[in-house]
Amino acid sequence: MKNLFKVTAVLAVLTPVHANAVTGNIPFNGSVSASCAITVGSSGTITPNATYSELSSANAGGAPGTASILAIGTSWNVSADAPSSFSTEPVTTASTFSASYDLSGVTTAASVPGSTTTSLGNGTTNVSVNLTAAHPSGSYQAGTYAATVVLRCE
Repeated sequence: MKNLFKVTAVLAVLTPVHANAVTGNIPFNGSVSASCAITVGSSGTITPNATYSELSSANAGGAPGTASILAIGTSWNVSADAPSSFSTEPVTTASTFSASYDLSGVTTAASVPGSTTTSLGNGTTNVSVNLTAAHPSGSYQAGTYAATVVLRCE
């Protein structure tokens, strides 16, 4: 019997103890709101055409303005409002303004008139905006000209 206790004691030490595994679930929740953000890149540059009757970012030496739009959700549209006048000009001129834009990235489009809305895809779209000012009669005078196109995400 004494040996039986010894054998039982040895077996108790050598026998592994089994523990039951325990788990726990950790839930995660979140939401993403529909939003639209415009980040302006570079300013545009308007230059005269050969007869100085037009100032445009599409003329030689001109440059479009740039921006990027991050649209979250698919209910957003982009457009570009041309100004009604120069904010800076040497002599007041009743110019006719027009804007246009090109899109690349999630949404693509080319030479879209500024007042035309284009639906944006979900994600980042790069925008290149051109501005043209036409002199109603004659040529623009020497001096500094400035105007602002309003880029919209609605």
